[in-house]
Amino acid sequence: MRDARETCYTCFRPRVVCICAFLQPVANRTRITIVQHPRERLHPLNTARIAEGSLESVRVLRGTLGRLKEELGAGAIPADAWLLYPGPNAVDLETLPADQAPREVVVLDGTWHQASTLLRDLPALASLPCARFTPAAPSEYRIRKEPRADYHSTIESIAHVLSVLEPDTAGIESLRESFRQLVARNVAARPPSRTRRARQRDRRAHAFPDELSLPLDQVVLAYAEGAFIRTPERRKQPLVAWLSHPESGARLRILLRPRGQVGPRLLQALELNQDELEREGFELDGAEPALRAFLGERALVAWNASTLAMLAELGARPMRRLLLKGAYCDHRRSLGERPAAWGNMNAILAVRGVSWHSRGGRAERGLAQTDAIYGYLRKVARSNVENAAARPAHATPGISPSGPAAYT
Repeated sequence: MRDARETCYTCFRPRVVCICAFLQPVANRTRITIVQHPRERLHPLNTARIAEGSLESVRVLRGTLGRLKEELGAGAIPADAWLLYPGPNAVDLETLPADQAPREVVVLDGTWHQASTLLRDLPALASLPCARFTPAAPSEYRIRKEPRADYHSTIESIAHVLSVLEPDTAGIESLRESFRQLVARNVAARPPSRTRRARQRDRRAHAFPDELSLPLDQVVLAYAEGAFIRTPERRKQPLVAWLSHPESGARLRILLRPRGQVGPRLLQALELNQDELEREGFELDGAEPALRAFLGERALVAWNASTLAMLAELGARPMRRLLLKGAYCDHRRSLGERPAAWGNMNAILAVRGVSWHSRGGRAERGLAQTDAIYGYLRKVARSNVENAAARPAHATPGISPSGPAAYT
């Protein structure tokens, strides 16, 4: 049996090919908006994560085609943005005068067939002016096949666009270097070609992320809720965040003052009101001192990426992070499960028989559910380690017992 393969839950790649250490900050002025095809989101070779982890002005719109259509139709992309797509009427970026350079460039993330699907199924994209570029060299993406030699990956395209629009911006070349590292590390990590039967005999033991074994005083649990508010730049704004220390039980609630009216149904679900948000809420950059004081040097644990993204917008950028959803899904896959949908926290806790209790609004309940799933995964991870230590070397990995969550 081969050694367990750990996963980095920042770039969602095996740690042996993790590229997070190679990402460098790039203070780009031109905003990059990436519209990602649903099938590209969890692709192990996706390069949009390089842009997301490097650029200061970047956002990735994810979701089903229906959700993307609704979001774009509600004005998520400004009318003066340009779409990077080699259509028949596309303008070469290098021919644009400086005073006509776009302030925002929309990039489609996926295979070329998926990109054309996005353009076909999302009418808001078709109304944008198209831009293109002529690459000086073929793509270096030798681990994924491009239909034509002059077609480039998402991150290569973004790097080229920024080098044309912002030749004075430092660090753009680091995007290409991070991409080269992704390619090189994957090529180097490829095992020799083996038959399917041999791969089945050589099963990997499942490895839980290291953050699940940290002492409880080194961890902070978090759950955040945001709202789409109709403003000139429509996007999901952080609204309320709950954090807790699982060892001491200390908790912190952070309210954000919204830049617009919040829908009454959401306020009711969160058990908040507009006056309370206006009176007690922080401005976006005002929550950072309280957030950092509560977090300290601890690892930040959340159910999904949206909580981490909202807390990062408030100034929380810890060295260690853990996404429980990824850890849970990896665990269930290791047991041979392939459900069409993994379900939300409430459904997962019910299926696993984990009890939880909370008063308050939806965000406060979300923190309690995060706490329960965290305890459940800690228990299963510890049980796996104990079972592996007691298992003979020739034994096949077994299914770990599941039961009520309890910190151990």
